[in-house]
Amino acid sequence: MFPETRLTRWTMEEVVTELMDFYERYFVYRFNEAMANHDHSFTRGEFLELTYDTDMDVHDVPEIDSPSFSSNVLSSLGITSTSIAIGSTSDDFSAFVDTKSGNWRFRALMVNWGDPYKIRLTRIGDERNLGNESIELRVQVYLSGPNASHRQHRLINFHSAAKSMGELGVEAKSGTHNLWEGDAVPDPSDYVTIDRSNVKWDLKTEWETPPRMDTIGTQNTRIKVTEDTSGRTTTVTVPITVQDRALQITGKAGPHSIYVSEAIPNPADYFEVRDPLGQTHQLEWLDADTSSVGTKTWRAKATAADGREATGSITMDILPQPELELKLKDVEDRHLGGNYPALSSSFREYIQEATMEGQRLNTADLEFVADESTEPDSSIVGEQALKLTVQTRHPVTGRMIK
Repeated sequence: MFPETRLTRWTMEEVVTELMDFYERYFVYRFNEAMANHDHSFTRGEFLELTYDTDMDVHDVPEIDSPSFSSNVLSSLGITSTSIAIGSTSDDFSAFVDTKSGNWRFRALMVNWGDPYKIRLTRIGDERNLGNESIELRVQVYLSGPNASHRQHRLINFHSAAKSMGELGVEAKSGTHNLWEGDAVPDPSDYVTIDRSNVKWDLKTEWETPPRMDTIGTQNTRIKVTEDTSGRTTTVTVPITVQDRALQITGKAGPHSIYVSEAIPNPADYFEVRDPLGQTHQLEWLDADTSSVGTKTWRAKATAADGREATGSITMDILPQPELELKLKDVEDRHLGGNYPALSSSFREYIQEATMEGQRLNTADLEFVADESTEPDSSIVGEQALKLTVQTRHPVTGRMIK
């Protein structure tokens, strides 16, 4: 209720405008209600009807916001009652009026005096409309007292058939969604869940934004579900991760070294191979070589069972062959004509220490090399040189080292 001081401020023009706004809200609500309650078939000729009370109390329609003025304002302007009619904008109030989409035809039906007014909406078109229908109608307001009749053309925007049926219940399936690079684009229906309680016709599920199968990483794809006949459409976003399916080969941490002329080693000792698809693979050298000393780049190739390949490399130091080093004991003085054991059987007694690459060797592993050794001749007087040559097999290369 508005304060009495406000009563004198309302003019007839303002009251009529408020009433027109109210009736527009009322008919938008009633049209929406009728569309929602109708079992739509989307076929030409189907129709729906609604009735309304021409003498409704504009302050007693709970579903609609009342006019801004109080009932006292009407009496202050000499108005004791209001009534409403809605129809064609032409001179013939009951003439046909079509919505702007061409889908529906409006007609105000003639009724007996005192009966509620009746409106019929008949489908005449098949234009797909997911939003609102719009129709321009004449709103006729009748007031008791002076200036009894007022009319305005009002654009009534109400829900289309598709919109009145509500949204399709479509959700992206929970969990992670992973694909492999290069695979075919999958069926979008595998990634959505559809609540069919509000589905009336067949559904079409399609990619609006499909995953890019050549792009590694997580992508926000979009899947569109469309209902046949009604055209209702819902689009959902589905995060999908495209995973790298490439075979991966990584050189193990170095340093790596090998002796010149040593046999080519197994590449599996120098490379790690990872296959996200878990297939078997072969690993082979591309250019491993121990024929010369120096720092080399050795490459290896991994080939998966399905033909995918990957190439990796390591740095290999080719080392010269190591030497065997001897530290001898002092040799005893010998007497002319004496009889002494041959070096071939006693050479170990003259070796204080044998080393190779800084590692001490067991003298039992040494072999005497007679052709490259000399021993003193006890039949000759004087100082003589003793030359001792031994050899052993290198534990890695298997080659004889002297």
